[in-house]
Amino acid sequence: MNWSRKLAGTALAALSALPLSLAGGVQPASADTRGSCPYPYVCVYSNNSASGSPSAMYRDITSNYQTVTPRDPFSIINTRNDDTVYILYVYGGQITSDCLAPNGGFYSTSNTTIAGIRIDDRSYC
Repeated sequence: MNWSRKLAGTALAALSALPLSLAGGVQPASADTRGSCPYPYVCVYSNNSASGSPSAMYRDITSNYQTVTPRDPFSIINTRNDDTVYILYVYGGQITSDCLAPNGGFYSTSNTTIAGIRIDDRSYC
């Protein structure tokens, strides 16, 4: 009987220590900068390769499109982990919109001019 109590006590001590050892090894998720676009921004570039310094950076969640200086070509990098970005642009004379997922990028083709962006707190398009 003494042996079973000792075994039960050892097992209980091991189980109670388990969550503490696991919690010590868990690191919080870290946000990442992508190229020259720092977290938590959405960066607009005046080229279709997202290279160089951003021409504009946004981070506010809005219910309407934010004004963007027209650029052709353009690219966008979204460093946000949980927010989507809606892009308003003109292609072939037509106003079009597209959704950019969290941590995604958008690279325009020629004759595509950005007109606005809207950051949304949804994590999916």
